[in-house]
Amino acid sequence: MDSSAAEDVPSPAMAKGKRKRDKAEQVEKKTSKRHRSKSKLRASDAEAALSAKTEIDDTGVALVKTEIEEESDAEEQALVPATALAAGWKISEPMGGRLADIEPVFSQDEKYIILAYETSIQVYSTEDSLLVRRIPIAKPLRKRSKSHFKSSSAPRVLAAVPSLTEPQVVWVADDWQVIWKVNWETGEAAVHTKSGFKVSAMQAINPAGTKGQELLLTSENSAKGTSQLVAYATASGRADRYELNSCPGDIHMLRATADGCTVVGAMDARLLIAKLRLDKDSTGALVVSSETYVLDAPDDVCSLDVRLASRKTTSTPKKSKLKQNSGVAEAGLVLDFVIGTVRGSIYVYNDVLSPLQKSGSIERIQPRQYHWHPRAVHSVKWSHDGEYFVSGGTENTLVLWQVDTGRREYLPHLSGCVNNIIVSPLGSSYAVTLDDNSAMVLSTSEMTPTTYISGLQSLVLSDKKKRDKAVRRVWKPVEQITRPLTAAINPREPTRLYLSVGNGQAAMSTDSTPSASSVQVFDFSTFQSLSKQPLARTNPTENNLTPKGYPVTEPWISHMSFSHQGDWLASVDEWQPPVRDLEPIAEDKHAAESLSQERKEIHLKFWKVGAEGSGQMELISRIDEAHFTTRPESILSLAASPRASLFSTVGADGKVRLWGPFSQQSSKTPANALVAKGQGVHAATETVEGWSCVQEIPLASNTSITEIEVDSADEPLNAKPSGASTFSDDGSTLFVAYGLPDEVVLYIIDASSGRIRNRVNQLVEGEVRSLQILGSCLIILAGSVVVYDVVEDTIRYNVTFDDPHPSLKLQMTQLAVDKRSQTFALAVPVFYKAEKPSYKKGVVSEVAVFTLEDDRPVLVQAIPNLVISLLPVPGSAGFVAIDSAAHVLAVIQATAMNPLAAPLSDLQLDKVADHDDQDTMEVDDEDESNGNKLLLQLNGNSDAMDEDNDADEMEDMETYNAILVPEKLTQIFDGAPAFALPPIEDLFYQVSELISPRAVPSSA
Repeated sequence: MDSSAAEDVPSPAMAKGKRKRDKAEQVEKKTSKRHRSKSKLRASDAEAALSAKTEIDDTGVALVKTEIEEESDAEEQALVPATALAAGWKISEPMGGRLADIEPVFSQDEKYIILAYETSIQVYSTEDSLLVRRIPIAKPLRKRSKSHFKSSSAPRVLAAVPSLTEPQVVWVADDWQVIWKVNWETGEAAVHTKSGFKVSAMQAINPAGTKGQELLLTSENSAKGTSQLVAYATASGRADRYELNSCPGDIHMLRATADGCTVVGAMDARLLIAKLRLDKDSTGALVVSSETYVLDAPDDVCSLDVRLASRKTTSTPKKSKLKQNSGVAEAGLVLDFVIGTVRGSIYVYNDVLSPLQKSGSIERIQPRQYHWHPRAVHSVKWSHDGEYFVSGGTENTLVLWQVDTGRREYLPHLSGCVNNIIVSPLGSSYAVTLDDNSAMVLSTSEMTPTTYISGLQSLVLSDKKKRDKAVRRVWKPVEQITRPLTAAINPREPTRLYLSVGNGQAAMSTDSTPSASSVQVFDFSTFQSLSKQPLARTNPTENNLTPKGYPVTEPWISHMSFSHQGDWLASVDEWQPPVRDLEPIAEDKHAAESLSQERKEIHLKFWKVGAEGSGQMELISRIDEAHFTTRPESILSLAASPRASLFSTVGADGKVRLWGPFSQQSSKTPANALVAKGQGVHAATETVEGWSCVQEIPLASNTSITEIEVDSADEPLNAKPSGASTFSDDGSTLFVAYGLPDEVVLYIIDASSGRIRNRVNQLVEGEVRSLQILGSCLIILAGSVVVYDVVEDTIRYNVTFDDPHPSLKLQMTQLAVDKRSQTFALAVPVFYKAEKPSYKKGVVSEVAVFTLEDDRPVLVQAIPNLVISLLPVPGSAGFVAIDSAAHVLAVIQATAMNPLAAPLSDLQLDKVADHDDQDTMEVDDEDESNGNKLLLQLNGNSDAMDEDNDADEMEDMETYNAILVPEKLTQIFDGAPAFALPPIEDLFYQVSELISPRAVPSSA
């Protein structure tokens, strides 16, 4: 290890220490047993946060500075190895991820579809929609530049195109200026060459007359704001670079004709047409040149497609010997292309090259216009015969156009905006990628889906430029994630993740408040989306815009919680009319804000979860305005009892309400009676289920909090109370923290009688974000994290955040408790720019795991993205984190068995080569698993094992009387992240060496 690398090792942003008692508190609480200690969680800079994980992994040793402050002001300092603290816990490699805005690729037989994710290439079967192979795009081990810390720990895929000469190869360009040759059949990814600048578009061409020599044509953005066309040779062992033309602006799209002689590029409102010429010099080396033309488009271009068509003429062409690569027009073919613009118009250009060859003039080219899309046309593609083209945009609709007549056919109500469309090689299918992180394959004859692939559909942070950025809107899209993702895990099905989502990124990120009115059921054992169901009011229309051009806002789900048996789900959704819509009927802006608050809609809903595996839920009860004063009040917290079908809500009205189920006999409605009669049931009554308030508990003896919030005209927003609640493990006690930011009180309530047993004042400061029970302790997330022992009436320790903007940091700080391991985890955001902190693209998080006994974290590790949700897994020792790039990460104990298990058939040992690339590459996995039935085993129990096999293994162990040391197994299975483990055959031999007294040869 070189010394420079050691100097760059940062100290994780975690330091500990006891806090002195405040003298004023000692006077007020002379009889209290509570004792305070404090741990400071310091904010690190961006490079330290991102390199905390990677550098620790590389060097093996990092130091955490521990600082303890005693009552006598004596200070001691100690250096504790970070590896010793984190020996019992680890964070898995990121799984999942976001689909890149890149066209998918079909295999030639259409049995597979290759999708480009942000940091990997994934191969799916079109027959069953299952993952066949994931090929991560690696990262160089050499010294990284500081700019690479701003995006991700791994390179981001910018372009991916299929090879024209090798059907099993996909060419990939990343943002580290590396061009890869990826064999999707074997899983091999090799570096082909490095580009001069960042690649914005790429196209593979096979010019006629080159005897199968393929060229990669790229558009590279230089530092001077110009784009340059560059061609790279792809012959084995060669990476020759041919610089062609440069022009001002960004060529963000390239399309080539089938013969590879003509390339069309789009840059803002201009089209670049390049005719390529290939010759050989005196030494026999290939020489590439081009002749370019620039055509002004009617509007900014955001989609493009080209095709070669036969010349429609009755005259006999002159017989002349064609020159090699002389152009498509001389060969009796014409160039047609279609463009989609940012304002919804589509233009078709026919026979473009004829005017260019005759006089070089392009003024006489008049395109034909088609218009249906009200906004940007994200993608447009020709059919193979040229009689049709298909388009898609922000309307969640696929449109099929007939070229001659302009007739349209629609496929409406897609799950998100259309990003990319391609036509399969045989012309029998369309592949469509949507902005809700999903892709589908449609049959061209019936327009029905035959393949569907979906990842997490939560709101993500992205620095990708909008395709219609040139169009000024009256509203601004959401650029930050300012509230945690509402998510829950069903205790009956602990691999099912329920998370609140919207109808794609475009619908979620419009206006100031992201919408999330649906729930997605995602199984992270197979990494497949199972279902999607609306929990709140939705607007499934083609154009969700008001007459003034503002987006129609949808509700968002603020809380979700399952009952202890997982058969009921309680949800809270909120909607508030925008202030701008009420300004015409209000006196001023302040009156419009008050009117908007009065018209706020808050619904508490109870859903009956369907049978195991169905993923569907039935709405049983809806309670409007569950908490109400002179106006609807927000529900601050929703908690479920661990022992009974009982939910609690804490409202901004200062009251706690307990909700329980009921059933009663009721007369059948005429419709139900008719259905029952058809089924042979003649009973006049039926059993009706529902939920109602069984108890109301006022927390304050007066209405001062409500009055301050409602009547104060000076600070109507700053006086809002905060609250959180949780049940004890036996369900007998309800703990509620509620109050104004500097007057939070902890209430201990008898859940059966509703009587307040005790009140604890001045326990926390700031707004209460979360309240969790862990053993005999309450973990309170407010201005700091307080570990309060309820039995001893003692504060064991505090964790504070040493940050100049603590309220902003706490806004996205996550807390979760794991009752099986008796630990709790924190996910704390880390900002790049301390002077202007924000939750835009680039913010990262640090995850820390604590025990109740010690204020030193057992794990501190940086996550290269913002953690937006942190959840415990029922029945397992560990946590699941979801970040702002749609990744799922498992925070687990390192002593557990291999958290990822897959069948042997899914590992494809006979096909995938085991390559190390030790010289320049290391694997950085962040997407789906390599198997179709991947199991995320947080508790180490594999359901795939057969009981008979277990019995046979036990008999073998008894026969040989082998002693297995747990530490040895840990070294084998946890020596590397799950994705980077050696092949299963090598693992088998390593375990065999522990069992058998004889030496077992390892596999070659």
